[in-house]
Amino acid sequence: MHAGENQVRRNLLRVAAALSFAVLSASASGIDNPDAPDRVAAFESRAAPLELQLAATDGGSAATRAGKMYADFLDTELNTAYRTLLMKLRGPARVTLAQSQQQWLRFRDAEYQFIAQHWTRERSGSSASLSVAGYGNAIVKERVLQLLRYTAEYP
Repeated sequence: MHAGENQVRRNLLRVAAALSFAVLSASASGIDNPDAPDRVAAFESRAAPLELQLAATDGGSAATRAGKMYADFLDTELNTAYRTLLMKLRGPARVTLAQSQQQWLRFRDAEYQFIAQHWTRERSGSSASLSVAGYGNAIVKERVLQLLRYTAEYP
C-alpha cells in the first residue's frame, strides 16, 4: 500500500471515530424510555460485521464490494427505522417526519454527489473507493441511529 493511501485510510478511520463519538455524545443528551427495546444496540450489532469487512479492505474493488454490501444493509435499515417511527406517529408529527425524511434524502443525495466528485481515483488513488464508501455510509448510518433514537421515545 502506498504512503498516501495509508494517510487517506488513517484519515477515514479518524472521521469514522469522530462520527461515532459525536453520535454517542448526541445520544447521551436525550432521555430514552427505559422500557423500549434497545434498537440502537441491535442495529450496531448487525452493522459491526459489515463495518469490519469494509475496514479490512485496502481500497479498490474489495472496498467497492464491501461498501456496496454495507450501503445495501444501511438502506434496508434506514427504511425499516423510518417506517417503524412513522407508524408510531399521528397527525402533524407524522407529516413533519415525512417532510423531514424527504429533505434528508435530498441532503444525502447532494452529499453523495460531492463525495463522488471529490474522492476520485485521480485525486486519492486506489483508496478513493474506500473513502467514498466510508463517507457515504457514515451519513446514512447517522440517520439510522437518529431515527432509532427518536423511536425509543415512543412505546
